[in-house]
Amino acid sequence: MKISFVSLILLQCLLISCGMSNVKVPQNMQELRDSSKKYKSVSVDSYFVKRQFPLIVRDVKKQAKKCFAVSISKRSFVGGQFDFLNLNFHPIVSVTKNKLELSLQLNYGNDVTKPSFGWPKGPAPGYYLLVVDVNRIANKQSKVTTYGAKRIVANLSPSINSWIRGNIKQCPNMLKFNRKPKS
Repeated sequence: MKISFVSLILLQCLLISCGMSNVKVPQNMQELRDSSKKYKSVSVDSYFVKRQFPLIVRDVKKQAKKCFAVSISKRSFVGGQFDFLNLNFHPIVSVTKNKLELSLQLNYGNDVTKPSFGWPKGPAPGYYLLVVDVNRIANKQSKVTTYGAKRIVANLSPSINSWIRGNIKQCPNMLKFNRKPKS
């Protein structure tokens, strides 16, 4: 049985409210990476790129801030009524001499560090959607590995991969970050 990662979070909420959950919401980047070994809905995508590491760092930092540090209010139908849903995306980029880590976290306008009815406890500033590791292998070669729910990776990776390759494209449509990609 295949379950999407976002559906897994929603299922977690239901199970927590019933006191029956043993499925964990990733609390850090490593837990999201490890979830790819446990859940078929979490993908791992790896490839090599020939480009100077400092240029990759510059472009990913710039574009992640521009494209992912956004808040969106969206009208949605919840519980038999229309309501506004606030999507607050939080990109975090950390860099060492030979590694860049990009994580994208999301909260729905609530304090995710405190469990509330229907929502499991999550890490600050939000639930992990995606982690991208760029490891320098040589002066002009790096290995890129992306972890996250298949739909999220399919929708956001094309933009992230273009930043890494130096072909800066427009930002992805963050309203469609979890939509089923067109085949």
